[in-house]
Amino acid sequence: TPVGAAVEVPGLPVPPDPQRADWVNWVQRLINGIDEDMPPTVSYAHLQAPHVPWILNPSGTQYVRPEEYTEVEGVEGDGRWGPNTDAAVLGFQRHLYQLGFLDRLIGRLLDHIEATGTWDDTMIVVVADHGASFVPGEHRRWPYDDNRDDLYRVPLFIKYPGQTTGETVDTPAFGTDVLPTIVDALDIDTDWEFDGVSLATLTSDRPHEPLRWCCNGNGVSTDIEVLFEQVERNHVWVPDQTSWLGVAAVGPYAEMVGGSIDGLDIGFTPDLSWSLELGKGLGDVRLSSGMVQTLVTGRLELGDDMEPDDALVVLNDVVAGVAYFTRDSATGGSFTGLVAEELVRDGANDVQLLVPDGTGGWLAGESSEITVELVADDGHVLEIGAEGSRRVQVDGVTATDTGWELKGWAADVTRKVTPETIYVFAGTDLLYSGPPNAENKNVVRWFESEDLLESGFRIDVSGADVPEGVDQLLVVAEFGDVAVSDHATLNG
Repeated sequence: TPVGAAVEVPGLPVPPDPQRADWVNWVQRLINGIDEDMPPTVSYAHLQAPHVPWILNPSGTQYVRPEEYTEVEGVEGDGRWGPNTDAAVLGFQRHLYQLGFLDRLIGRLLDHIEATGTWDDTMIVVVADHGASFVPGEHRRWPYDDNRDDLYRVPLFIKYPGQTTGETVDTPAFGTDVLPTIVDALDIDTDWEFDGVSLATLTSDRPHEPLRWCCNGNGVSTDIEVLFEQVERNHVWVPDQTSWLGVAAVGPYAEMVGGSIDGLDIGFTPDLSWSLELGKGLGDVRLSSGMVQTLVTGRLELGDDMEPDDALVVLNDVVAGVAYFTRDSATGGSFTGLVAEELVRDGANDVQLLVPDGTGGWLAGESSEITVELVADDGHVLEIGAEGSRRVQVDGVTATDTGWELKGWAADVTRKVTPETIYVFAGTDLLYSGPPNAENKNVVRWFESEDLLESGFRIDVSGADVPEGVDQLLVVAEFGDVAVSDHATLNG
């Protein structure tokens, strides 16, 4: 990654360096490098946006993400979204939040070009290098039969010098067409040979024939109706995309987001308790810091007859978002959701969590510090820490006739050692313990050490041992006195 000089981003609530996403600095450097007296210049930036990691809110403030090495929460080790639709929808929401700020910065760039008086003489190209899929069960990044339209269809905007009106062209275009289009539009004399063609002169349709691919060499339909089908599907996930408040409104209670809880039938029960992990800082927000934790996570402990799938996240007596609930034990589990940035106040915010009571009303409980103590089979308590160089990754969960098979690997990729023990928990219930028991040649190749060959694991978990209703198990790898963990989402 190239390193640029320090830069200020005036007028936007971004965090200071080094917390600020580096691609934000590169957009500002691009803006700073354009002025009215400059000679003919190519200004170029290849930005990691709206690419993961997702950390940006639409205004430019940032939040702490739950992932460390995991590329996206909800995506399994094989790169596919897990079976939980809610996790994929949350990924789409986070993508839209980050895309919103990127759109704002591109607008700032265009305004600056116009302000310098160089708009008429400037050619502008905005293009993405690939798309992403948010379909549960499908690969997020690599093209296969059922996600190719999401991966191959990317935005391409071109403004030619002297162009005064716009138009939409649905003739198929390729990334390899961008350079010959620039050469043609600027009347550059060159003997270069191009793989693509100038879009300024392309008049006929052509099939989509991928020039480079990893997993599936088939092209996609060039019918623009397919694009409209994708748009309609995306609006099923996030129905109201006309505002950022709307993007926060998903799930069965989407219509409640932005509304007051006054008038709701809310009862209190001591059987319900919850605690925040990401989101604790909402109690003391400093907008001047550039950090606003719109992604909230935590733990929820329930009474015997409570079976929620979702919960309302309430800020200052206003429903700010909907969190989905993942049960990992007989009595509780985790919740994750995105709140509307505009509903977060500077200073103290009162946070509440409401779960449906099953009769049209809502239940509130105590906010408290909930800790889950994981005890090994010899009685010692496992100390779960940040991964660092110690890694554990669940690559897949397969339903069997008697339960599930968990497959993955664990290793200290710096010290080139494998863990002493792998554990599997449902809440605090220990379901399995044992050393790594399978070879993984990929880990050897990735981290260049034969000592990591025996880093894999294949673990059979009996369905009879998993409490009813549990959606997720915890896999723990112990390296000496430090342990790291990853989730295994059950299916089937």
